[in-house]
Amino acid sequence: MKSLNLKKCLFAVISLAAFGPISAQEIVVAASDISIYEEGDVSVNLGNRVWGWSAADDASIPSRFKVHFKTYCEVKPVSGGKEFLVAASEGGWAIVDRETKKARKWGICGQELFTIEKISDDVIAFSGRDHKSQSGCVFIIDLKNWEKTAGRFVFDKPRGLYWDEEKSYLWVLDAGALNGCKFKRESDGTFSLTRAKIISLVDRDTGLGCDLRPLPKSTNTVLSASMKGVVRFVDIKKMSWLPNRTTIPADAVYSYDTNVDGKAFFVRPRKDGSGSDVLEKRQWGRKFIPFKKIKGAAVRRARWVQ
Repeated sequence: MKSLNLKKCLFAVISLAAFGPISAQEIVVAASDISIYEEGDVSVNLGNRVWGWSAADDASIPSRFKVHFKTYCEVKPVSGGKEFLVAASEGGWAIVDRETKKARKWGICGQELFTIEKISDDVIAFSGRDHKSQSGCVFIIDLKNWEKTAGRFVFDKPRGLYWDEEKSYLWVLDAGALNGCKFKRESDGTFSLTRAKIISLVDRDTGLGCDLRPLPKSTNTVLSASMKGVVRFVDIKKMSWLPNRTTIPADAVYSYDTNVDGKAFFVRPRKDGSGSDVLEKRQWGRKFIPFKKIKGAAVRRARWVQ
């Protein structure tokens, strides 16, 4: 099976982006709260903090449930950045409206969460850990009636999730494999999630998978990252790895993303001597450019708003 060339892939992304002007980029960060920063000078720092949300300040979430929103582990822009999917390690999740700064929908999964993904307007999925069994799981809920139709599917150590709408696949980045899982709503209202495609990560120097993101402007390429700092491109239609790989010179990578030109990465290395986490940006073929440190923050995710 012939693999795609990385340079051609990136050129296609850049060409598609060139059809129209790219608006000023923003970065949404999950740390002690959910914050949006302007990109600012790309060679120096993040720009100003222009927006923020915390469950502690959101009156739409009752006080007794705010304990489930202490450590924000994921934020994903949806609807063109008008809304954000938010997940907390303590089991709280929310769909937050940017304009009103309120949770349009929210709930308590009751498990330790790692990430969140939107399958449809009424269905969302989480990766996490079951408190009782301590097993890794993918949880799927129906926003209309989630208590009765919650789905729980056991994996090893699932982290990254990506919804492939064309095939109705939920891709699950697990320890040792990238799983293409066929999603279906059964006649009784429950959900099924069946492994249909498996791309082995054995001998790929990937370690524990931590993040899975689509390449902007591409309908068939995703990027997987690992705690060892390895980023790989995968063609999910041809079920093949692109020949090139990028190794980020860091001991740990918890989050990364690409902007619309397909060139920039966010990573979250280990804390430096200041006790603060650092966001960094990488241009292909160049050194890392450190962004502004978020003092005292435990950064879990950083995403482009696009």
